[in-house]
Amino acid sequence: MKYFISILFLIICLSVKSQNLETPKLISVSVDTVTGCPLLNWSVENPQNVDGYVIKRLIFDGVGVMSNTYNNVAVIDNNSTFSWVDNSTEFGTKADPQNRIEFYRVASFVNDGENKKYSLMSDPVSTILLSVEYDRCSNQYSAIWNGIKSDEIETIYFRSGIDGVEDRIAVLGNDTTFTYQFKNHNVIRNFAVEFCLKSGQSFFSSMTKVIANNIQLPEIFNIQSASVNHQKQIELILNISESYDVSKVELVRQKLDEDTSDIQRFELPLSSMSDYHYIDETADPNVRYSYHLEAFGNCGTAIAFSKMINNVVLIVLEGEDNSNALSWNILAVNNLNSINYTNIYRQIDENQFENLGYLNSFYSSYNDLLSNMISDNNNYSGKFCYQVELITIENDNQQSIFSNISCINREPIIYIPNALNPNSTNENNQIFRPKADFLEDYHLIIYNKRGAVVFETKDINEGWNGYDKSGKYYPRDTYFYNITFKTSDNKPQQRSGCVNLVY
Repeated sequence: MKYFISILFLIICLSVKSQNLETPKLISVSVDTVTGCPLLNWSVENPQNVDGYVIKRLIFDGVGVMSNTYNNVAVIDNNSTFSWVDNSTEFGTKADPQNRIEFYRVASFVNDGENKKYSLMSDPVSTILLSVEYDRCSNQYSAIWNGIKSDEIETIYFRSGIDGVEDRIAVLGNDTTFTYQFKNHNVIRNFAVEFCLKSGQSFFSSMTKVIANNIQLPEIFNIQSASVNHQKQIELILNISESYDVSKVELVRQKLDEDTSDIQRFELPLSSMSDYHYIDETADPNVRYSYHLEAFGNCGTAIAFSKMINNVVLIVLEGEDNSNALSWNILAVNNLNSINYTNIYRQIDENQFENLGYLNSFYSSYNDLLSNMISDNNNYSGKFCYQVELITIENDNQQSIFSNISCINREPIIYIPNALNPNSTNENNQIFRPKADFLEDYHLIIYNKRGAVVFETKDINEGWNGYDKSGKYYPRDTYFYNITFKTSDNKPQQRSGCVNLVY
């Protein structure tokens, strides 16, 4: 009986001594984002009173130990060491924090001769297992991880990156779920949750790599140009390669400079289109549009977009000093540097278009001076039409992009002399002939003071020389003229006045 009491007293004494050793505080169990191994951090208030630490891991499938029990995986004979990476292979098993939650406890010890005396084990702390899934239809990432309660945690971040987890993209609360949608798409992304402690240290969850999708997008997906054809329709050249993960392709047209909500969509066939000419029959070539392509996936959302392209719209206004002022937008091709030069074409009174010359690609305006046209041997009704042609050269491939045809009806220009002298040495003064242009249905009548007609013509190039039908001069006097004509847009006009006959 005395022997039994002695043994019991010894056990109690050893237990008391063990409890007198300081139990380490296991601060965090991080998953190293480089090696993928658990990284433990702990602390003790009086490390001088201990000789080292023992690390215990909950063993799930080890050899020679009972499953789901804590067993030693490391003994650290250094009281000033407060961190440890678990890459051990004790009991024929390794930590696998990428696929399961690993639990750890830490105890301190002192060497007592050949024996070690241990403290109580710390409270268990686990790794954080993060799982992230990608939804192709919503283009969202959904994350979930096991919760952790600690007064030491100050901020929790959701991190992501392409090569690692370098970017903090959101601040998290106490929830253990999170959804996020990126503006830019990358097939492979890495994710982790970062727990920032009040001490300034951080520990991480497991890092998970997510392959967002393996959608096969069209390798070639662009609009090469938007030009006006001979039928005065906007004709686009499309280049689209096939893709088996695309359910439909749409051409999107939007009005510019007006109501931006006016968006039209045109579905295209799901086939390879190399230099495919698409005619937009409903577009007004005098209106500036933006065009782009959208490819839709099986979820019904757009997964690929081409660059935008504009048609060229030419505007013609009446300029100063008898000129027509032309201006146009040059945002017509994806690569503006490929515009080499611009040709200017003009049509007068339904005649053939003529090339007025070319401009450097930096210009988007031109003044057509009309002074040299007035009162020449030709007569013009005043209807002018213009078109510009942008020449693009890329990889030795030359292409023409035409604007709309823009027309202007010029107001008549007419100069009427106030006298004539058949004997003048200046030929221009020998005949009364108004100098006029940009008009139609010209009719000139000259009267004497009694109202009798002395001259009449409908030929703008014919004038009154002061003679009567017998070849004699009319008397020196003041005569009256009346001129009627129509403008290029068919409006009737009239001019009246006096002309003096002198000789």
